[in-house]
Amino acid sequence: MLLRYQVTLLVALLFLPFLACADPEPWMKKTNPDELAIIIYTMFDCPFSKDEISAITDDILAEPGIKKIIPDQTDPDDFPALSISAKCAEIPGGYIYDYDIDFVAFRSPDDSEKHVIRLGSHGYGAYGQGRAETALNALRRYIQGAIADYVSSNSDLQNSGQ
Repeated sequence: MLLRYQVTLLVALLFLPFLACADPEPWMKKTNPDELAIIIYTMFDCPFSKDEISAITDDILAEPGIKKIIPDQTDPDDFPALSISAKCAEIPGGYIYDYDIDFVAFRSPDDSEKHVIRLGSHGYGAYGQGRAETALNALRRYIQGAIADYVSSNSDLQNSGQ
C-alpha cells in the first residue's frame, strides 16, 4: 500500500510542472515592465528563509533585466505584483511543501480597505515532498515559470534581451 502511494505521488510530481504553468495573460502587460513588485511569505518549517527566496528571485529577475521593487498599495504601476508563498513541514527524510505563486493586485470596491486579489484563473505553485534541496529547486522552477510568462507578456522585455 505504501509503495503504491509513493509511486502515485512520484507520477503526480513528474506531471506538476506541466500543469502548474499558466499562459501569459493581457493583465501581465505593464507600462513599466522592467520593474516587478515581489511579495514573499514563508510559513511554518521551511528549510530555507525568506532571504534565500528573495536571492533566488533576484537571480531569476536579473536574466531578463527586471528590477525587484517593494509594492506600494497606492501606486497602480506596481501591479501586477508576484506573490510567492511557501509553506513547509518537516517529515522523516525531508519536507512536505506547498507553494502558491500568483500574480496579485490590491483592489478595493470603495477605497476604504485594500484587499490582495489573485489575478488570472490559476497560479504557478504546487505541493510535493522531498529533501530540502528538492523543495528549493521546485520553488525555483515555479518562480522561473511565472517570470517567463511575465516576460512573454511584455514584448519590450523580450526585445531588450536579444
